[in-house]
Amino acid sequence: MDNLPDGWILNGHGYASLIRAGYGARITYWPNLYAHCRGRCPRPGPWDDLLLDPQGMQLDFTNNVVFAWWGTGAGNDPSTSGNGRYNFVSNYYRGAGGITDWGERTFFEIRNPDAKGWFSGNRIKLPHDNGPITPQDQYDEDFITYGDPDENEATRSTFEVSGPFESGEYAVPTLPQAPAGAPLGEQSVKRDVGACLKRDQLDLHLLGADGTTGEYKERQGEGPIDNPSEVGGWPTLSTAAPPEDADKDGVPDDREQTTPANRSPEWKNDPRNAQLDDNGDGRTNLEEYLTEIVSESE
Repeated sequence: MDNLPDGWILNGHGYASLIRAGYGARITYWPNLYAHCRGRCPRPGPWDDLLLDPQGMQLDFTNNVVFAWWGTGAGNDPSTSGNGRYNFVSNYYRGAGGITDWGERTFFEIRNPDAKGWFSGNRIKLPHDNGPITPQDQYDEDFITYGDPDENEATRSTFEVSGPFESGEYAVPTLPQAPAGAPLGEQSVKRDVGACLKRDQLDLHLLGADGTTGEYKERQGEGPIDNPSEVGGWPTLSTAAPPEDADKDGVPDDREQTTPANRSPEWKNDPRNAQLDDNGDGRTNLEEYLTEIVSESE
């Protein structure tokens, strides 16, 4: 596996992202929202030790938002060994008022003595802070929890590196809301993560208000969400009758007969047409249609 991207996911449950890999795998997480998780925001780590797998894995964790994590470290690598390389850049960690022991909570908890990490531009806002801060020393023990050197676990000197690991062609793209090196706005992440076209009640419980600009839902001392029943249960998901689609290719008959205007009426009976690219922009006809219906619904 050369690269596995993961983005725009809304995580709201006990344990969030278990990201284990090896043998040269490079994985990118950006931008996701974690809310009310017990931990693993994220939990990266190689499967095997250095002897079996000297290549290990690389994780680029960029422009994510983590709200109200209930473990000591928002993320962690508790592996006993293995080549893990981590870039944590421009993430936003925000504490909740319902958790009282924030003095013990950090960006990351590292015990793997072979892992290396680059931390830069990460911001944190705890309930007693006036606003988010970007620590100059992101490896300070106030922000990263290290292991016990007597147990051959990670220390600052084994974990800290002087610059980011090269991502090459797998680098996170620059977004309009996020100039190079700048954090993506929290509200932009809240607006677009998950199934954002229409928010259900579970989303609103995590995100608050309208799911975009409102305050997060506080769980005053209730702990992380372990079951949907704790937040009102699964919503009722209803749908309308699907449009007619004779060839079952995902593009409705009326759309296939009118775009372009000179198409034969038989066009709608050939499912191969959905995979063509009529206007040559790199997107298939099916992708064009799906983009259009989302735009029409907004």
